[in-house]
Amino acid sequence: MKTEKQKISQSILLLKILREDGNILGNLKLQKQVFLNELRLLQSNIGGLYYKYFRYNYGPFSGDLWMDFTLLANKGFVHKTTYELTLRGRYLLEFVEGSIRKYKDNEEIFNLIERTTAKYRKYTGAQLMNLVYDLVVEPEDMPGKKVKIEDIPAHTDILLPECHSFKYELKIPSQILSDIKEELAMDLDKWDHLEETHSSAVRKATRSLSAALSADPL
Repeated sequence: MKTEKQKISQSILLLKILREDGNILGNLKLQKQVFLNELRLLQSNIGGLYYKYFRYNYGPFSGDLWMDFTLLANKGFVHKTTYELTLRGRYLLEFVEGSIRKYKDNEEIFNLIERTTAKYRKYTGAQLMNLVYDLVVEPEDMPGKKVKIEDIPAHTDILLPECHSFKYELKIPSQILSDIKEELAMDLDKWDHLEETHSSAVRKATRSLSAALSADPL
């Protein structure tokens, strides 16, 4: 079962992938782009994305990912139709990345996400689906067997992050984690009616960052 910190980490990295790609125009591209990023992380024994993937009609599919995206959209962090980050989504990502990227392990995670997403940014959803079909992986439900994704039987589990151990995961100091949790839980209506100005928001972020710099990451 995913921890609260893992759930928050994957939401932040999902926002990161959406921003870095900038060319996701539907769930097909979303599913495959995030799958490729998660596969790359797991191959490096790095934690950050924890979506369960199984073989479905168009290749690897994650219901957890779609639920996470839908929640972020309903909260006003991403646009439901364009898949682009909203002002609120950009604010959250910039605040978090600016606060935690300084840690060596986090820098490697963000760099890996940037490289992987850039590699597949130019593809459409259909093109990326065909590319993923040709990948050879060892499905979680078929240990010891290397199989092309196209040949994996329907409903077979491909990725189960809970079955992996990681050499490290995204590090988030407790104060920053608390701020992210509060932001993710805030209703869109409340966000829209905040009286806090942009300058005061920046001051709040600066105070949180200063507190984080003096605290050990979890």
